[in-house]
Amino acid sequence: MATSKISGMQALSVALTGSEETEVAKSNVSYRLSLTNLFKTIGVLPDNGGNPVPTSGYRIALYKISDGQPYSTTLNEALTGVGTVPAGGSAGQKLAKASGSDYDTEWVDDNADDQSANTVLAGPASGADAAPSYRALVDDDLPIVSVSKGGTGSSTASAARTALGLAIGTDVQAYSSVLAATTASFTTAQETKLGYISITQSVDLDAIESRVNALDAAVVLVGTWDASAGTFPGSGTAQAGESYLVTVGGTVDSVEFTDGDRIIAITDNASTTTYASNWYKADYTDRVSSVAGRTGAVTIASTDITDSTSTGRAVLTATDAAAARTAIGTVIGTDVQAYSSVLANTTASFLIADETKLDGIEAGADVTDEANVTAALSGATTTGVTPAAGDKVLLLDASDSDNLKHALFSSFTGGSGGGGNASYINNLTLAASVGSSALTIAVKVADGSTDPSSGDPISVTFRSSTAADGDYDTVSIEAALSLTISSGSTLGVTGTSIPFRGWVLLFNDAGTPRLGVVNCNGGTSIKSLDESQLLSSTAEGGAGAADSTKVIYTGSAVTNKAFRVLGYFDYASGLATAAGNWDAAPTKLQLFGPGTPLPGQTTGNMAQVIKTDTFTSTTASAYTDITDFSVSITPASACNLVKVTGGWNNIAGGANMAATRLVRGSTALVLGDAAGSRTPSTTTIFRTTDNLSVNFNGVVYLDFPQSASATTYKVQFYLQGGTYYFNRTILDSDAGFSPRLASQLLVEEIQG
Repeated sequence: MATSKISGMQALSVALTGSEETEVAKSNVSYRLSLTNLFKTIGVLPDNGGNPVPTSGYRIALYKISDGQPYSTTLNEALTGVGTVPAGGSAGQKLAKASGSDYDTEWVDDNADDQSANTVLAGPASGADAAPSYRALVDDDLPIVSVSKGGTGSSTASAARTALGLAIGTDVQAYSSVLAATTASFTTAQETKLGYISITQSVDLDAIESRVNALDAAVVLVGTWDASAGTFPGSGTAQAGESYLVTVGGTVDSVEFTDGDRIIAITDNASTTTYASNWYKADYTDRVSSVAGRTGAVTIASTDITDSTSTGRAVLTATDAAAARTAIGTVIGTDVQAYSSVLANTTASFLIADETKLDGIEAGADVTDEANVTAALSGATTTGVTPAAGDKVLLLDASDSDNLKHALFSSFTGGSGGGGNASYINNLTLAASVGSSALTIAVKVADGSTDPSSGDPISVTFRSSTAADGDYDTVSIEAALSLTISSGSTLGVTGTSIPFRGWVLLFNDAGTPRLGVVNCNGGTSIKSLDESQLLSSTAEGGAGAADSTKVIYTGSAVTNKAFRVLGYFDYASGLATAAGNWDAAPTKLQLFGPGTPLPGQTTGNMAQVIKTDTFTSTTASAYTDITDFSVSITPASACNLVKVTGGWNNIAGGANMAATRLVRGSTALVLGDAAGSRTPSTTTIFRTTDNLSVNFNGVVYLDFPQSASATTYKVQFYLQGGTYYFNRTILDSDAGFSPRLASQLLVEEIQG
């Protein structure tokens, strides 16, 4: 590379080529000029035989040799100027014509260095001319480019679409949600298909499909079939619903076919060798081929019946019932007896001996004739001094025109009637026996050991089984009747040595007597036996499953039937070996009658304590007796319950908590559940600092002490602290506003 040095800023007289450099020295600072590398041009430099000819206005870059940073000046300033180039300058600055001078230069910032992305060096975006600057392009900077040059040739969207041949509604389809949702092409072939369809009203294609499917499943006659060929028709391609008429009988796959039968395919491609699940035979074996040797619409004539008698043909041709009866010799009033209600109600044969007896009765005699009645009564005897239940008594039946009749003596004292007493039970006792760990309760007649019979019946009256009726029904027990509580059936008793009672009932099951047994004691509840109600029962079953209290068990279950209470049996000490193991007879067997309480009723045995004096105590953190506030009762039976009713007045001083509990002997009753350190109690006493307040506590409790010995009930208190006051206020002033109170406990024995 050729290099020339110029002192100062003298005019360049060296001809520069593209690869030559000129070095300019000024104030001991050297600069290098290179035409091709250092000219910054706008446009293209003209080529003059390889030597570009710069013109005024072109720029020449000056490079500071020490750090290679570019500077520039105009060509005429660099080549012609005789001005000065100042010393100094910073990297990135350039030499420019100094203000007010034609040739002098100065260092200025070079804005041609790095700029922001997407900016160009250009004049102002709008308005008057101004120096160029780097800025973003605006719409007016861009020319409208013709379509041929890759543009649209237009300034609006509509004109641009038209110029490009994309006019909406003419060149291209406007947007349609219907077309946007189209997922399959609509072809010419499909259009042709639709052209064949003519629709004059709305059509349900699903319904048409269902009908077509139904037709597809219909039975269609395809042709005839010769069953003697040994194979089924259709050659294995018969479709479900296709049928064939049998013209020649035969047997295929063990199925016999007869001329006239029809065979129907029940699956597609029905087998030619297998009948099951492939074919169905419509059997016409029993069809009538001819009648009396004739076919077609045949009308039978009596002469067609060649194997009948003349009488039979006469019946067939009879025009009415009377003619038919004449033909067979059953003319009413001539051949047979006309209907008579008298004869229809005859229940015994009238014998010659009966006729003889009637012949011996004087003409005009009736039951009111004293002589005849006396004669009828003559010879009547009794089985003893007092008539027995099986004896008969003559009487006039006023409901039957005073006809003379006889009745059992028991009818007047029981038997089949109640003697007008709706609560009548006659000739009945109870018996109990055990065997094979089972208990049997039976009814017996008055002697206590004989089963009832028709000659010695038991008579029991019941309220009507219709709740709305006020009359009564009578049931006569004329055969042995008992109920067995099977081994394993506990009647709800949960262990050994627990006293219990079983009540014996009798149901009127539409005239059939049924014995029942129930344990009415539920521990804290009692089943009522109200004979005015209709009750139901559960079958004992004989399998040791009668295991509930308050459930009535019978041999066969009954629903909403009238009943009578017959009595009860007690096991005062319970069963010895196991509940449900009936190893001993009851300790007591009692008939129900006047003076016998029903379950839940009081026995009349009761006791009461009323405490009228006061009581105070400071004993805390333990349940403590209240002096002279206890009551004792001795139940008549360990099977009975005790009802406790009480009310007492108390308070705790010093805003302390206090509680009370009911106790039988040393056993606390009616307590809340235990929970951590909390104190289970029957009642509580509210905390107060009011010295005139008193808290009233009370209890009603049904207890089952399981004892016939003296049993004591009492109330105990529990105190948090301070003083416990009973039957008085805390202050207990000697004044009218300060009350003294009374507290009481009442105990009653309740029939279990």
